[in-house]
Amino acid sequence: MSTRSAKHVIEGLLADLIARRAELEEQTKAVDRDIGSTERTLTLLTDALENPSDTGELGNPITADTISDCETQRAALYRIAEMNGGIVRATEAGVLILEAGLSDAKKASVIATVHKFMSQSDDWEWTEPGSFRLKTYEEPEPSGYGRYGYYYSGNSETGVDDLPF
Repeated sequence: MSTRSAKHVIEGLLADLIARRAELEEQTKAVDRDIGSTERTLTLLTDALENPSDTGELGNPITADTISDCETQRAALYRIAEMNGGIVRATEAGVLILEAGLSDAKKASVIATVHKFMSQSDDWEWTEPGSFRLKTYEEPEPSGYGRYGYYYSGNSETGVDDLPF
């Protein structure tokens, strides 16, 4: 092989390597963009998990004042769901119910009752531990309050159409 042909082969090899490096740099940039997007998503998710009741998924602030005008705890749960994209976390809902003055029970009792109500109701479906999604809901017409202040709808089986706390 002559020096000129060797030089030509090496120049071709160099050109191929430079072109390959450019392709790899583009792939690296794409991976870096994906890493940045994933890190941002993780940051947003972490913030949402650390401050879950600050704002609903739809951007509405969910506070005790939001549900304080509800006549029943059941109605408060449905209002929370409507403001939070259909999702209710039992712990946060229990705290909001207490803060709104809709119950005088202990915090742990309210949270447990909220969780039990949603887990046994056909209106709610389990999404993850402590969280439920509202399937459908039509607000009942009030028909009166019972002796202990619980909401009665005339349900012939139980007579009670609200949470007993």
